[in-house]
Amino acid sequence: MSRFAGSFLQRVRKGASPATDGETAPGAARQDPTELLRAHLRSGAFSGSDGLDDYDADFSASVPFVGSEADTVGNSAGDQGATPAQGQEAEPLSKERVPKAVGTSSPMPSETERAVPCEMIRSRGRTLIVGEEETALRERADSLNGELDCLLLLVQTGEESPRLGWSGGHACLFCPEARISGVFGAFRPTILYSGEMRDVVEMALGESRLFDLVLDLTQEGVFASAFPPLGYYWVPQSEDLDRALTELPRMKGCFEKQHFIFHVPEKCAHGYAGMRGCSRCIEACPYGAIGEGRQVPSVDHLMCQGCLACASACPTGAIEPFLPGHEELLSRLEEAIARCGSSGAAPVLLVHHEEREPVEALEHLRGYGPVASVPLQAPGLLGTECLLAALAMGAAGVVVPKEGPEGEVLESQVRWARTILRVLGRSPERIQLAAPDSQFEPLPLSTPTASLKAEDFSIRDKRATLSRAVQQLGPDQAGFREVREMPPDACFGAVSLRGELCTLCMACAGACPTRALIPGGENEPGICFTESRCVQCGLCARVCPEQALSLFPRLSPERLGSQTPVWLHREEPEKCRVCGRPFASAGMLQRIRSLLRERRGEIEPEWLTMCGECRVRVLFEEPEDGP
Repeated sequence: MSRFAGSFLQRVRKGASPATDGETAPGAARQDPTELLRAHLRSGAFSGSDGLDDYDADFSASVPFVGSEADTVGNSAGDQGATPAQGQEAEPLSKERVPKAVGTSSPMPSETERAVPCEMIRSRGRTLIVGEEETALRERADSLNGELDCLLLLVQTGEESPRLGWSGGHACLFCPEARISGVFGAFRPTILYSGEMRDVVEMALGESRLFDLVLDLTQEGVFASAFPPLGYYWVPQSEDLDRALTELPRMKGCFEKQHFIFHVPEKCAHGYAGMRGCSRCIEACPYGAIGEGRQVPSVDHLMCQGCLACASACPTGAIEPFLPGHEELLSRLEEAIARCGSSGAAPVLLVHHEEREPVEALEHLRGYGPVASVPLQAPGLLGTECLLAALAMGAAGVVVPKEGPEGEVLESQVRWARTILRVLGRSPERIQLAAPDSQFEPLPLSTPTASLKAEDFSIRDKRATLSRAVQQLGPDQAGFREVREMPPDACFGAVSLRGELCTLCMACAGACPTRALIPGGENEPGICFTESRCVQCGLCARVCPEQALSLFPRLSPERLGSQTPVWLHREEPEKCRVCGRPFASAGMLQRIRSLLRERRGEIEPEWLTMCGECRVRVLFEEPEDGP
């Protein structure tokens, strides 16, 4: 793995560059050292494959779900017996493969049987070391020599444009402040030049180069988002640097990165017929792994690091995790409550990441009664419906530490859950977010009561789970609180409809991903609405040709806990003048009559008041023979 690094040092020591050792190579006495370096980087040695193209492991086998996020990157090719070879192309390979299902023949596999697709990543060890101090860059490159092929990028040097040179025997790009984007195996440094972002290496070298790994020594970080992907090491602290220098040499080879999430298109409220709706998952993703799509958002699985903030923020359940999912989450909450059932008081659940147990918070909560620790692989999966379901299953309270990239999304989910409890007349202190700088509010003590089980909730329908939890919690003795107006970004609310404009074309019902809007039927034309299923995505209002619909964000606990649809608008049915069967609404026919008069000046045709069958029969009926 270190052949190229050795050859690069060998070239420098043999005098390929007079700027480093003063020797002159034959036939290059008057050649510019920078040109020699440029020629070397273009020669193919810098893009040598190091034998990684011979990786031939079986990628059709199933990938079992490993128990932690730290295992998302597989073993390198060296650990799997790959044979080194030379002369292969340098571009990194990222391709998707879906493994075979593990022993499943059912059309809807359970969470424990679901196959986990993976991305294949090939890293040849081309490493970009970024920093603001030239001495520090050289020291880190020296420590990685013989392991990785390093190129230095020195930023904030006062340079007007990038240039290529030497620094202590290492190739170095000198440039103003730069930004880096990309993923493991394909990082690209760019710079703002002449009003546009340009590739730094392409400007200095004349050709673009991608880097497999990045070691960022800058204080502020130069990655395009706040949370870089795998393969990017930002080390502002010394302990982070030691870990990075240990891990970087291991990141050379071929790897498998599993997917963490998948889409259920029929549930997604992102887009419909070219209209844009919900984008909560895009806004929630801290890694920038989710982008705009046509019908459903696009997902860059190489950027995704499995925090599941998107699954928590998704109001419809269209984004589902592979393993573990909501079924296991609810089961763990139920088991934790059962463990404390003999104490005589309902427990407080402290839900946290399995690798970071908040010992201080755990000790503090013990003063309020029994406390059950609930470690999870991805606490970001905790949505409003899960927090309320925990209370409905008998917990006195739920405390969630605010930590990790998913902390902002957890904070919003806790806020919505507390709002619902407040509207129900319950104590909002039963759900709390434990931020590092916050104090716990006094938690109300309660005795165990008859409660629901995990099996009572719909694991594949987030809105049904939320509605069931609200039903179980119910209002206090004072009854339901008034309906509260909500901010525009709320995923709770109603739809108002102007009946004088509606023609019951049912475009809104066809666009609704949660079936909050459904048609009434032929015998009773109309549109029905279930408020507990509405996520305020706005698709219904955008597709309505008459602009008859508008959103009304609100929180009605009575309707949030009900799955019974109510009439939003209905009309008398128009009956076929031939057979007498109802076939359309009176408003729809009146609208057609008006359009015919306005656009064609036609009188009402006979077929307009016939049902479909009678219309076809009359159309193809042969005229009677004459005498």
